[in-house]
Amino acid sequence: MGAPRRPGTTFAMLDPMHPWSGIVSHVGALRRNEDAWVDAPELGLFAVADGMGGHAGGDLASRLAAEALLTTFRSQRRDLGPEALGARLETGFRVAEVQVRRRRVAELARMGTTLAALALEAGVGVVAHVGDSRVYRCRGGVVEALTRDHSYVEQMRAAGMAPARHLRHLITRAVGSDRGPPELRRVDARAGDTFLLCTDGLSDVLGAGHIRRVLARTYAPERSAEALVHEALRRGTQDNVTALVVRID
Repeated sequence: MGAPRRPGTTFAMLDPMHPWSGIVSHVGALRRNEDAWVDAPELGLFAVADGMGGHAGGDLASRLAAEALLTTFRSQRRDLGPEALGARLETGFRVAEVQVRRRRVAELARMGTTLAALALEAGVGVVAHVGDSRVYRCRGGVVEALTRDHSYVEQMRAAGMAPARHLRHLITRAVGSDRGPPELRRVDARAGDTFLLCTDGLSDVLGAGHIRRVLARTYAPERSAEALVHEALRRGTQDNVTALVVRID
């Protein structure tokens, strides 16, 4: 999908990787779905965004960020090699920040969004994120978180303190109120790898073990995404929930 686009399964041939993706998003227990996404295997680009700010601000912020990232990748050459992936992601996040800030007026003054992205090219993946939306990689039956939440709870954990439950939804960075670059991580991407990008409506209720078991039961990315969202809803998630699954054949 572009950003945002109707959930489904998308396939593209990216030599030497063949990413195959599926996206499912559900409003969950809320009245409005403020999640947005980018599902563009033809560009090797995948992302999820979780908006915040009340009124119409949350869904506007997430949509603006997703569209900015997608537009940036569409406007740049793809033959620059995998070394350029990080710079392209940084540019996309910077454009997203500008777009969201421009619309922060009146009742939208507090809007912002998380943004987590994965860019793939020639056996290389680069993960970029701001906020608490996550990227996981499943390889050989082992699920690894490739992002670390920008949140007060994560800061408390890092300091050896018991995390305060009432702070679990408070993030320390967001697109729209953060002028710094995204946190970047370069990873290798191999045939057989599965990546999951998700909003906290999923990660709040499903740990790595649950994610591994669901991914092991299904193969088609959309089926995997459907199963993950269904399990999050069954476990009582109180938020919008979005799962974008990318498999490399």
